[in-house]
Amino acid sequence: MLQETQQYRLYKEWIGAETRSLFFAEKAHRSLDLQRWVTLASLALSSGAVVTIAVKVDPIVPALFSVVTALLSAYSIVAQNQKKAVDAADLHSKWNKLSMAYARLWERWYTDEAVEELNGLEEMSAEISKTSSSFPNDEKAMKRWEIRVLQEHGHEIEA
Repeated sequence: MLQETQQYRLYKEWIGAETRSLFFAEKAHRSLDLQRWVTLASLALSSGAVVTIAVKVDPIVPALFSVVTALLSAYSIVAQNQKKAVDAADLHSKWNKLSMAYARLWERWYTDEAVEELNGLEEMSAEISKTSSSFPNDEKAMKRWEIRVLQEHGHEIEA
């Protein structure tokens, strides 16, 4: 059976895991969107039709398109948005599973094995946090998701 302080820890960890799950889902979505736009821009700027039209406008424009296309391609390689999206989606999944495990434990905090289970879930949280550290801290986005999660749990918080 969980003591009152352990129940508080459980609830806090549950909210945190749910918040991080939504945060990383957003990160995955944004990284994929950015990669799509960079790829589309590179394809458009390097297409023969665009270059043909650009030559009629000004002969320097095709050279400018080539430079911009090269810069977009270089950015795409260096930024690794596709990898960031995959990593963020994986973290979303892990945090979501952990959040569901906390929710299940919340429904049976009074059982004999609850303390041991809480400790195990907190260890899992620490491991996932280690993996999450490769992403920059975005306090504004995290706070936005935390407020949403708290509101979904019945807390009256103004955004």
